[in-house]
Amino acid sequence: MLVTLGFVRGAHGVRGTLKCAYITDRPETLKSYTWFLLTDEKTGQVVMAISESIVLRGTDFLLRLEGLDNRTDAERYKSWIVSVPVSLVPPRPGGEYFPWQIEGLSVEMKDGRKLGIVKELVFTPANPILDVEGADGRFYVVFSTEHVLDVDIEAGRLVVADFVGRGCEM
Repeated sequence: MLVTLGFVRGAHGVRGTLKCAYITDRPETLKSYTWFLLTDEKTGQVVMAISESIVLRGTDFLLRLEGLDNRTDAERYKSWIVSVPVSLVPPRPGGEYFPWQIEGLSVEMKDGRKLGIVKELVFTPANPILDVEGADGRFYVVFSTEHVLDVDIEAGRLVVADFVGRGCEM
């Protein structure tokens, strides 16, 4: 599984540096990666690229790659996705999760009854919402400490409060 970190806006300067927009809430972690995968979503082409340097600049980062040394070659990557394998992503601080860690978890009650599987983590202005598919259809669970009592990524499950999901069918 890959984690998208951003996309290439275009070339920066004449020496092949890529100007990229990041889509992470922890841009400082970008400097910890030594290589990236660049993907052209139009063609499906994927290129593994070794990083020489990364400079954060506002909502962008400048990415210098090994073997990319002129503007013309850099322009070819415009609109390509910048990603890394999930195994390289540093863990979130305690109690925080990536959406891909939550999606697919089993949703259970305190007594162990299985309610369904998280299909998607939906971000809303008020709270994140879990879209859960169960045997009786789909329902929403507010992703908050009041409604979600425990998240156990290793065990592949989360435990919800007893009243959750009632009257929230899609």
